[in-house]
Amino acid sequence: LNNGLRANFACSAASLQGAAKEKDEVWREMIEAMSKGSMKSNMSFDFKSDGPWSGLTAARAIELVAHLPPTIEKLTIENAEFGREFMDALIDGVKVFQNLKSLWLNKTLVGGKDGGQEAGLRLAEVLARHTSIEGLILNYTDLIGTENVEQWGDTLFQNSTLTTFCEGGATKEIVEQLKEKTKDRSPQLRWQ
Repeated sequence: LNNGLRANFACSAASLQGAAKEKDEVWREMIEAMSKGSMKSNMSFDFKSDGPWSGLTAARAIELVAHLPPTIEKLTIENAEFGREFMDALIDGVKVFQNLKSLWLNKTLVGGKDGGQEAGLRLAEVLARHTSIEGLILNYTDLIGTENVEQWGDTLFQNSTLTTFCEGGATKEIVEQLKEKTKDRSPQLRWQ
């Protein structure tokens, strides 16, 4: 198969899930092929304990997000508690996803005393300069808190392509601080 066709095949959930059950060599071949994908696509990964990605090790989850195709338009990650290295790999990907319009992180935790907010600060810095993202949903993450709410407010104010934002699970005070910081933003930010 040519590289483009292989990459498109490798981007399918069924192909990736099948490769995840194989030895490391097969897994790595599949994610390498996926990383060369050129089709604009939506990808979703739910790592809940009874889901199709439940048996994936932290090491493979990190490899998976590190090899996502750069043309991805919508990325949803749910129930991922793989630590800082996973989040760093995801943030590195977001930097190069030139077509990313929507990022949804749900019940995705970094963990550690300050690990989530440190990773969140790094994500905020990347998103402040991202030129295609329109929607950002952070539901029940540990990426925004009292230690980085100012920087997140700056990011939400600066990034004019971002039109929709949701931070479900944050304290009322955090949400109010973010809304206050972005009240004079143009275009107005739609809160979900």
